[in-house]
Amino acid sequence: MAVLISALLDTDAMAFATEPAMLGVSARLEQALTTHLDDAAGSVDIPLQALVGDADSLIMAQMLLAQLPPGLACLGARDTAGGMHEGDDALSTCASGRGIQAVFYRFDLALLRSRLRPLKAAG
Repeated sequence: MAVLISALLDTDAMAFATEPAMLGVSARLEQALTTHLDDAAGSVDIPLQALVGDADSLIMAQMLLAQLPPGLACLGARDTAGGMHEGDDALSTCASGRGIQAVFYRFDLALLRSRLRPLKAAG
């Protein structure tokens, strides 16, 4: 498993992320975050579909994302009126089916970078 994912997860979650059924989701998460790691922005929105891949992986993606450290990622939804919903509000908006344009996870890149610093320093 790549360095970025191992920096995000504790030992138990890492064991979960390396289960054969989780490898695709873990690899997509790693790739999506690596792509944006050097962005100047403080956060990045990654579409849920980019993490899920095929329809069978939705629950796997949700289970892996639930293992991330608090504050690193937040579920978000954008409605057709341009409104932004986060966390529980995003869940209820998605459940209602009211004009959802996009469902994504917003990742805090500054927090991600701070978790990677000790690993980079260690070599």
